[in-house]
Amino acid sequence: MVAEHHPRLAGHPAACLTAAGRIAGLLAAYLLLVLVALMARVPWLENRVGSDTVARYHRSLGEYTVALAWPCRADHPRLRLSGP
Repeated sequence: MVAEHHPRLAGHPAACLTAAGRIAGLLAAYLLLVLVALMARVPWLENRVGSDTVARYHRSLGEYTVALAWPCRADHPRLRLSGP
């Protein structure tokens, strides 16, 4: 059950943990999607910015993604399962 459908659970700590788990999963998926898009050799992006710049962005964003997503690999399911 989702906390939005149960007003009595809206401020419950379990609902907050569920929301944190959802956000962790969405953030990790979004960052990985951006990383794939950067190295997909999209013509308009390479023509506008340049392939070397796109590769540099990919590398720096990849380091941040690993630093952020590595601790979240266990937090997402744990937070999702501890909710209501």
